[in-house]
Amino acid sequence: MTHAGSPADKQRTEGETGAYAGLPGAVLEGLSGLEPSDFDPIVVADAIVKVVDAPFGKWPIRVELMLRRMAARFVDGVADRVSTEMFRRVCLKDLLEPRLLSDPRQ
Repeated sequence: MTHAGSPADKQRTEGETGAYAGLPGAVLEGLSGLEPSDFDPIVVADAIVKVVDAPFGKWPIRVELMLRRMAARFVDGVADRVSTEMFRRVCLKDLLEPRLLSDPRQ
């Protein structure tokens, strides 16, 4: 995560001044501290297998791979509610629940 948001072209960020000087680095540093440094990537593969093996219609919207801070859980819950409401308001509520298609091309 530490290197996920920085450009390869470092000249673009050199010389930043003012209120936002150093902000991208500080944000990435903070994000990298949200997950443990000893996280084993095999946990992700195991979680994918578990989701794919779930019965039709039982896939979760989000899979939590480790104990996360309460603030992140709160934000995720709010984001889910906002997304659900947005789908309803733009007449896409049928995307909120799985359904089988009789013809896969539909």
